[in-house]
Amino acid sequence: MLDTDELAYIQSKLKADDALSFWWGFRKVMKSRSEAAIVAVAEYGSPEERMVNVLLARKRGSRVRPK
Repeated sequence: MLDTDELAYIQSKLKADDALSFWWGFRKVMKSRSEAAIVAVAEYGSPEERMVNVLLARKRGSRVRPK
């Protein structure tokens, strides 16, 4: 689980870097990124497969753990 400082750091990096934000599964036009989506990608996301991150970032409701 991310602490408050880690979450704030990731949010600032995602806001400043469109390519990183895209890789994490967020659309460029998205003005906000939910804390739940950031935590899901940070905990279960993939550095090699963007689609895993997309599914995690855009999942509504409960988190999904990729296989």
